[in-house]
Amino acid sequence: MFVSPSVHDTVPPGALKTTKKHLSLITSEVLADAQDGDRIFGGAQGGCGPEFIWEIPVKGNLLSDSACLGTAMCFASPCKSVVSSVDYRDDIAQRKTGNDTMAVERQCSKCNNSVPPSEALCPHCMNSVGFPNVDTAKHPDKKSRLKQEYDSAMHNCRSRNCDAKLVSFEKDVCDNSKAVMAKQLGEVNRLAVNERQMIATYFQQIRGKSRLSDGDEWDYWRRFAGTALFCGYEEDIQFAFLSLDEHGSHYYGNMHMVLKTALIHERSSVFFENSALHVKKADYPVSQLPQLPGGIRAEWSDRGKLAAAKHYKDICPSTQPTYHPQLLFQPGAKGWDDDFIEVHIYGTITIQGVEKVVYLKPRTRPLSKRQQKKQKADRAEVEALKERLSPYGIAFEEVES
Repeated sequence: MFVSPSVHDTVPPGALKTTKKHLSLITSEVLADAQDGDRIFGGAQGGCGPEFIWEIPVKGNLLSDSACLGTAMCFASPCKSVVSSVDYRDDIAQRKTGNDTMAVERQCSKCNNSVPPSEALCPHCMNSVGFPNVDTAKHPDKKSRLKQEYDSAMHNCRSRNCDAKLVSFEKDVCDNSKAVMAKQLGEVNRLAVNERQMIATYFQQIRGKSRLSDGDEWDYWRRFAGTALFCGYEEDIQFAFLSLDEHGSHYYGNMHMVLKTALIHERSSVFFENSALHVKKADYPVSQLPQLPGGIRAEWSDRGKLAAAKHYKDICPSTQPTYHPQLLFQPGAKGWDDDFIEVHIYGTITIQGVEKVVYLKPRTRPLSKRQQKKQKADRAEVEALKERLSPYGIAFEEVES
């Protein structure tokens, strides 16, 4: 990767191929020299294809604009579109013309009485009326809005001669992606003790007095997102992420449980990114929470379309299937900013719902005696977990992260 040493450098005619602000390793020295009207050039080679060059027009003082600075200092892999918080809100604003309709009451097929949108069982006769998160994602207005976003993405790729590549990515996600939950070693060991152990959601743990609220900024955004997306049933939603290579990053835990699709697909919906991070970045007014922008969530069977609508700008004519996992899950610089499609699963999960566990083991490096002792204890716990998983037929894999 490279960055031009001066903001005043010129680029040969015809060399500029910018369709988005592709950014990589912009130094503070370059930014410090930037003046109003200048253009910053840079580029990269590899990743999805041949060398490309990007351009940032400078308006005003870059260093005084935290949104621009935050964008410019990002490390972006080739072919990844990086959007500033201002651009992000502009993109969300464009979607507001196609807002999702609010969840509506349903009618029980057995007793014909109305059922609140937050309920999975009819309160009058206890008949199953469907999972509320899935019913919300399947609403005709929401499916129509997703189709609009998908058609727009396909039109864009067709204009760049890469529509076949987008279709390939969509099919790969639809056919091969799995829901993965990241947990700590101790939690997975507890779950594997017997099939009566269950994973409790964050809100269930707080209500059951088994943990304290985090009490930080993310606790606020988590509750905000829960109210916006799952009003009345946020305690019943389990979170996972879509993956094509069965693992993500260390941030949420080094044990990644690949869930059995057959046991979750009917009760799962997907959202186009971390929901708590979404409401933080979009900065919604409270009045808009009941009606989030359209085209950003889908039922499980439409996860390929959602992925295509989200990542179409990352697709180019030379994108290969081997790059698909990196598109679907893109690690952030700090962990909390990992970019992925979030899976919302209604109800409980036990060890019987797990088909494989992937252990992200630390890289080999020199350790102090204290660290060596801890590593030995962790190794013993990992071996114990492997023994507990064996009777359930759950595969176990170790990947150096």
